[in-house]
Amino acid sequence: MTGGSVTIDAEPEPPKEVIVEDFVDQSSAGTGEIVGTMAPVLTTSDYTTYIKTLNNYTTVFDSQTTGSAPCPTLSQLPAGSLDYYKSASGDYVISTSGRRYKATDVTTFYDTGLGENKLYVKAVGNSGGRSYIKIQLDYKSTFNVTTPMSFIDEDDGPYGVSDYSPGKVEIVFDNVTSAGTGQPSFFILSSIGYIDTAKK
Repeated sequence: MTGGSVTIDAEPEPPKEVIVEDFVDQSSAGTGEIVGTMAPVLTTSDYTTYIKTLNNYTTVFDSQTTGSAPCPTLSQLPAGSLDYYKSASGDYVISTSGRRYKATDVTTFYDTGLGENKLYVKAVGNSGGRSYIKIQLDYKSTFNVTTPMSFIDEDDGPYGVSDYSPGKVEIVFDNVTSAGTGQPSFFILSSIGYIDTAKK
């Protein structure tokens, strides 16, 4: 699997919404707009089985575990998110990205690979004291949202948090082949590259 990594360095108050009206074609992008490109894992000539989430807030489990407790380090996913199928185990479907889904929360289908999947930041802003980012993708690929933090062991598991004051949020998208932004001053799109999911 591959993924793009979006790093957002937090600042107190982001500016009002910045809307990018025209999407940038990577072949004619100006300096700083396209952060990087890479080849797709599967092209439109390849055939594969997909996993597609059926509902918003789909619970995600770690494929390295077998329990029924969701993994707090994997983000819930919106309806229509696409992942590549790896196998099935009991009541679960496992993806090549290391996620495990309840079989009742997803559907599978066979089709050509995603091929190019461009990510572009369409808008950033603040509404009612809440920051937001509007992102355009060719296909709804899976993603994960994390912040740098340390977990501590608690009685109910290894994911206790004693202090939470992150300086950034990282969003990692699977199967993204290029990433770009108009780059408002507080928004930093740091890189696009391969994410090693082979161990999962």
